[in-house]
Amino acid sequence: WLKKEKKKPFQYSSIHFPAAFGPQQNARVTSSQIMPQLVLANVYPVLMPMGVNVIDVRDVARAHVHALESEKADGRYIVALDPSVSKYSLKDVSNTFQQLYPDHPVPYLELPVGLSKLIALLDKRVDQCMLDAWKRAIPGYDGSRLVKELGFEYKHTNLTETFRDTAESFFKHGVATRGKGSMLVTLLPFSPVLLLTLFYAVRLLCFSSGKPKTKTS
Repeated sequence: WLKKEKKKPFQYSSIHFPAAFGPQQNARVTSSQIMPQLVLANVYPVLMPMGVNVIDVRDVARAHVHALESEKADGRYIVALDPSVSKYSLKDVSNTFQQLYPDHPVPYLELPVGLSKLIALLDKRVDQCMLDAWKRAIPGYDGSRLVKELGFEYKHTNLTETFRDTAESFFKHGVATRGKGSMLVTLLPFSPVLLLTLFYAVRLLCFSSGKPKTKTS
C-alpha cells in the first residue's frame, strides 16, 4: 500500500541475521546461542548433524544502530559474513571450543540423522527442520547491501574470538561451568541412544567391507 502513496508517510528498514554468537548479558539462552550451549554445557554426550551460519551479535547490534541513524536506510538488510568463513556444523562448533579450551570436556561423536530425529521428538531445542536442511547444501547470506548502500563496516570478522567471548560469557553467567562437564550424568538417560549408535556403527562395519567374493569353479 505504500507504493500507492505519492509520498511515503514514514521511512522504515529492517535488519535480518543468521545465528548470532557472542557475549551474553545474562543467563538467558536465546535460540541463536543454543548450539554453543549444547556443546559447552554438555547438554548431550553426542552431536547432532546440523549447522548454521554465524555472525557476531555485536555486529548485529551495530547494524541496527547504523540503519537507525542513516537517512538512506530503506527496506530489508541482512547482516552476514561470507558463508565460506561463517558456516559451522555443530561438530565444527565443538572442535572450535575444544581448541580454545582443551581442558573443557565437549562431545565429539556425531549421531546419524535418523537417531537425531528420535531425540528431536523429545527435545524441542533440536529442530527437525535443521536436521533435514543440513543434509542439503545450506545457502549463505549476502550481507553486502548494508556495506554498499549504507557504508556499514563489519568489525567482528574473527569468529574464533566470537566463540571465545561466547564461552567466557557462558562461564560468567553460569550457563556452563569452566573445565567441568556433566558427561557421565548426561550419558545415563541416553544410554539407549548410545547403544543404538553402537549397533548402527557395527552394522556399517559388517556390511560395508567391499564387494562380495565370487566363487571359482
